[in-house]
Amino acid sequence: MAKQACYDEATGLAALGICESLLIALSERKIISEQEMRDLLTDVAATHSQAALHARAPERHQAVVEIIQRILAGKDAVPLGGNAQAGAEAPPADAALAQSRRVSITTPGACSDQS
Repeated sequence: MAKQACYDEATGLAALGICESLLIALSERKIISEQEMRDLLTDVAATHSQAALHARAPERHQAVVEIIQRILAGKDAVPLGGNAQAGAEAPPADAALAQSRRVSITTPGACSDQS
C-alpha cells in the first residue's frame, strides 16, 4: 500500500476510534443518553445514505453507512487487537473497559515502511 494511502486510511480509522470512544464516554457519564447517541448515529447514517444517491462514486458514503450500522448493532466499528473477527460482538461499554480499549488501525504488513 502506498505510504500516503496508508496514512489516509490510518487517519480515518484514528478519527473513528476517537469518536466512538468519545460517544461511549459521553454516554457513560450521562452527558448524553444512549437514545441521543443512537439518534446522532442514525442522523449521520441518513445523511450519508442521501449523499450516496447523488455522488458520482457512492462507495465511501455507503461504507460510512455500513460502519454506523455496525456500531448501532452493538458491534465494534474498528476491530480491537489483532485477532478480532469481523462481526464479533462488542464487549460491554463500562468505564474501565472503555479506558483500556486499544484500537488496531493497521493489518500486518498493510502499512509497512517500504522506504
